Amino acid sequence: MYDVQLQKRQIGIRVERELINKFCAIFLHDGEYELSVNEKHYSIKQPSIVLLGPGDFFSLEASRQKATLSKTYDEIDFDDQWMERVSDSGTILMECFTHKQISGLHCILLEEDQAEVVKEAIEEIRKLDERKKDEYGNALAYKLKTAELLILINRLYRINNSFILTNKALVVSDAVQRVSDYIRVNYWDEISIEMLSVMFRINRNLLCKQFKELMGVSPIQYLINYRLSSACSFLEQGFSVEETCSKVGFSNLPHFSKSFKKRYGVSPSQYQGRRISKD
Repeated sequence: MYDVQLQKRQIGIRVERELINKFCAIFLHDGEYELSVNEKHYSIKQPSIVLLGPGDFFSLEASRQKATLSKTYDEIDFDDQWMERVSDSGTILMECFTHKQISGLHCILLEEDQAEVVKEAIEEIRKLDERKKDEYGNALAYKLKTAELLILINRLYRINNSFILTNKALVVSDAVQRVSDYIRVNYWDEISIEMLSVMFRINRNLLCKQFKELMGVSPIQYLINYRLSSACSFLEQGFSVEETCSKVGFSNLPHFSKSFKKRYGVSPSQYQGRRISKD
C-alpha cells in the first residue's frame, strides 16, 4: 500500500459529518458547497482545496442555491511519517497542515489556472496508481509525483493565504502537535489533562487554551472524538460492541454507548447493523 492514497468520492445531496483520523486534502473541482470544519462554516463558490487533519470534524453538502456541476471530488490521504521522511529543512511538506491549525484557514481558494494545474497533477497520479505496482519504477514514480503534488499544495497555500508563522506560533503549534500525536497513538490507554500537562511540561490551563485554539476542541474532547472514530472502524470490522468499547479505552459500556449515540445519532449496535446492511 502506498503512503499516499488517492480516491474519488461521490457528492450527494449531503455528505454525513465525519471525524477525520488522517491528514488529507480534498480537491473540489467546481460547483457550490457548504463546508463545516470544527463548527466553522464556509461557503465554497470556486475550485478549492480543503485541508483536514486528525481530530477535525468535517461535513460537506451541495449548495441548495445552485446545482452542483461536479458529482465527485478527489481526496488525497497523506501518511504523516511519510511527509516527515521526504521533507528537508527547506521544504517541510506538513507546513500547510501546521499553518491551518494556527490560522484557522482550512481552504485554499483556487483561480481557474491553478485548479487546472492541480487537476492535471492528480490525473497523473491516478494513472500511475492504475499501473502494476510491482513493475520497475512505478512505485518510485508514484512517490515522486505525490511529493510534487504536496509541494504544489503548500505553494498554493502560501500564495493564496499569505500567512506567516511567528516563532511563538511555531512553538505553540509544535506543543499541540506533540500532544495530539500522543493521544492518537495511545488513545486506548488512560489519559488525563493532568498526565498530559506533566508529560509535556505545559501548564494545564495553558494546554487546554492552546489546544482548543488550534484544534477546535479540548484535549479530552479530542481524545473522545478519536476513540469514537476508531470505534466505528472496529464495529465495521465485525467486533462486538463490548469488544469495541474495551479496545478504544472506554471504562464502561453505558458511557461508551451514550457518547457514541451523542456523536453519531445512533447506538453502536444500530451503527453496526446499518453498515452490515449496506454491505
